[in-house]
Parts: sequence; C-alpha cells; structure tokens
Amino acid sequence: MYCRNCGKELPEGSKFCPSCGTATAPEQSGPRSPAPSWGPMQIDPKLLLIAAGVVIVVLLLVVIFRPGQSKAPAPGDTSQVQQQDPEPEPDPAAALVGTWTNKDGVGLKFTKDGTLKLSGLGLSLGGDTFTYETDGAGTLTLTASVAGVSADVEAPYTIFGDTLYIELGGVELTLTRK
Repeated sequence: MYCRNCGKELPEGSKFCPSCGTATAPEQSGPRSPAPSWGPMQIDPKLLLIAAGVVIVVLLLVVIFRPGQSKAPAPGDTSQVQQQDPEPEPDPAAALVGTWTNKDGVGLKFTKDGTLKLSGLGLSLGGDTFTYETDGAGTLTLTASVAGVSADVEAPYTIFGDTLYIELGGVELTLTRK
C-alpha cells in the first residue's frame, strides 16, 4: 500500500505514513504510482512569443489611453470645456512703434497714440504728420487731414527683425529700427 499524499510505500497495517504523517485509508490497497516529480517547465516558444506580444500591446494601450485622461469633447459638447480667459490679441501696431530710418535720411516715427511723423521724403500733404492704423495683415492706412478734408493712403509693409519694408506712394523703402 502507498501513501495517498506523498506516494511512499507504507508498511502493512500502518495507520499513518511514516514519511509525511498522513492518515491511511482502510480501502487503500495495491500498488500505486508515485507522486509526480515536478521539474522545470517546458514552454512552447510560440506560446511565449504570443504572450509577450499581448503584454506589449496592453502596455502600449495603457500609455496611449492613460486611465483618467480626459478625452476631447465631441463637436458641440461644452460640458467638459473649461472656460479660460482668452489671451489678448497682440496689437499689430505695437511692432511699428519707434523710429525707423534708412541710409538716405528717410525717417518714420510711429508713436503709441497712432501718429506717424515723416521726415526726409519731401512729401507734403498739408504737413508731415499723419495718423495711422494697421489691419494686422500687413497694410497700414495713413490718414492726412488738411482744412477739414482727409485723405487715406494704403501702404503695405512687413517687419522682419529690426527691418521695416514699406511701400509709400509707389516707393519701396527699407528702414532699420533706430
């Protein structure tokens, strides 16, 4: 007779296994196969590759769709949109403020209050001081007022670093910030 727990052979008539102490059952009789011996497991390499692939996919999904990360709201859904104070639009005229000159003695002085003083151009539209506005898309509107009559002149311009490129009355000027 053999122990049902450890598989060792039991002496005839014993009530307990001398090896592990397990009680014997009276109906046990005859040879019994010994308990299996556990050795290193053999894993199919294909199964191992599949398991590794599943783990990598799960990790990528966790990284991409982090739990608790908010999703973009559907169009028209304002329930998750947080109200933020919009940043003030930069004043396109602010980039012009200052004195700009070229090597030929032409000068433009833009002030914060919207006044432009010309010098060295030889223009006279009732004076050399104008008001200006910019549309933010690269066009200045210069306004001269003489004896209650005002005239507007459009002047395309571009600022690149400290250089102002402007076209006044068909004359293209390149000026640098002073």
